Amino acid sequence: MSEIQQDRWEAEPMFDDAHDERQPQKGRPLHWRGRKRGPMAVALVLVVLLVGGVGFLGFGRLKDRFTTPDYSGPGHGEAMVEVKTGASATSIGNALYKQDVVKSVKAFIVAADANPASTGIQVGFYTVKKQMKAADALEMLLDLKNRVSTKVTR
Repeated sequence: MSEIQQDRWEAEPMFDDAHDERQPQKGRPLHWRGRKRGPMAVALVLVVLLVGGVGFLGFGRLKDRFTTPDYSGPGHGEAMVEVKTGASATSIGNALYKQDVVKSVKAFIVAADANPASTGIQVGFYTVKKQMKAADALEMLLDLKNRVSTKVTR
């Protein structure tokens, strides 16, 4: 640089701190000055509501994956369910679910796993109630009084 250019550079400061309009106001960052906070606050509230709404609806749909749906009542009406030879808890649960005895196959499997006597269910047809608690349905299958027996005589 020449001497003239260097003098001009030093003589004309790039920013004059005393007259600079870009200085922040008390305690506020420079990028906040002059902005209106209303639209930003509305946008933030809308985002929070949107995320909350999606979370609430999503939880409603996903809760069955984390809980076991089961009827709470003692049941009503009557249904006939067949327990076949070699049937597992899953196949018995499917038969009960198809007849609307239990609300889910998983509920019956959980009840069967919790009751060691569940391995004693015998082959045959059983009379049970519709829309009953899975543990109660298991108890009805374990009670031979609910087994339908047909006697053939000649």
